[in-house]
Amino acid sequence: MKKFLLLLILISAHCLAQEVKKRDLPIIYLPESLSLHFISPEPIQYVDISEKNIIGDLPLKNVLRIRLKDSVHTADAVITITGEKFIAQYHIISADAITGRDAVTEIPINPMDTKPLDITGIGLSQPNSKLFL
Repeated sequence: MKKFLLLLILISAHCLAQEVKKRDLPIIYLPESLSLHFISPEPIQYVDISEKNIIGDLPLKNVLRIRLKDSVHTADAVITITGEKFIAQYHIISADAITGRDAVTEIPINPMDTKPLDITGIGLSQPNSKLFL
């Protein structure tokens, strides 16, 4: 019975999983001389930067700051940002002189760019729990 339930869970997870391709992700241009800030609607739990030429930190609970390393002028990366209830991925490309002119330095993480995480047992996220206080 346990094997059957495990098999059923694996089959349903496989059917629900969607393949995400780099070319389908929102493109964000990263100028070589500026920092880029992602603003999350809830505290950021996890960040993955696929390129070692991009460095980042979390100056606030809901802000991810990234920039190119000083000696590097090119990057092509995927950044994954995970909150309490969502996951978002962006395709980061270093900006040249032309694309860098119009580069945005503050990116709000919009619900259209996220996928919900189904984490049972967590309850409400911090912003939602403040509504009931």
